[in-house]
Amino acid sequence: LKFVRMRRVPQIQSKTNPNVIKGDTQQFTFPTPRGIKGTRNITGLPYRKLFFGTGNWCYPRSRISLGIWVLEEWANKNHITWDLEWHVRCAVAENERALLVKPINYAVDKNGEAWLKGLDELKMPFDRCVVIHSDERRDFGDIELTFGGRTEYNAGLRSIFESTGTHAYARIAVGVRHPENKHVQLRNLPIFEWGEHHHTEWFMMNKFPEYEQELMKHVLFPEIFKMMDYANTVNDREKYEMRSIKTYEEVEEEYKQKLASRATYDNHAEASM
Repeated sequence: LKFVRMRRVPQIQSKTNPNVIKGDTQQFTFPTPRGIKGTRNITGLPYRKLFFGTGNWCYPRSRISLGIWVLEEWANKNHITWDLEWHVRCAVAENERALLVKPINYAVDKNGEAWLKGLDELKMPFDRCVVIHSDERRDFGDIELTFGGRTEYNAGLRSIFESTGTHAYARIAVGVRHPENKHVQLRNLPIFEWGEHHHTEWFMMNKFPEYEQELMKHVLFPEIFKMMDYANTVNDREKYEMRSIKTYEEVEEEYKQKLASRATYDNHAEASM
């Protein structure tokens, strides 16, 4: 892994847009100031949330970075861009429906530091945060929105607890356990003495197979997006209860149905031209 020192760009404020800072080679857009004196100016939905995705951006589309991947897909779907906040080790994207924050530090066990700095910078109340993370204890296709719970099974959640000292926040857990794929993924990987759970660590750091990536994007991500929309409508911790359970075979069948519907639509479109 090669680290490159970033060159500081001369900061020259644009005359037409005070929120745009121009450099000598690129143009960077910085978000407008968010709130004052510890309170955030809430706009859009009445209970708009801050969604934080756990993971390591060096491992895109991997099981351990599933939270980051979900936020990136949601941002692409809603046509919003990311602003880098290097001083808090986060990237931020927002619209009237949600505020998205993903860590850009190099380790999952540092996610808590990035999250805490992001909360302080964005002036977002703690009770309006929802963490999205992968869960190796759940089967592929099992997704649940809850409030509070255990954290020791996930490095990102452990880091958040170490930084904040609390479990009291909403979370969306996305199951990734699939024993058949687990053995395939580990077959050609070097095994180090990396604690007693090194097999699980290597499994989580690997990318989803391309077929499962398609299953995630077309079947499971829409379910996660529904939970994100639901979280924006509640502000009572007891109401953070929503779950979607599908077997691997059911996920595959739904994916095939969507492909068939798309093919039928394309055929009708070609026939009408």
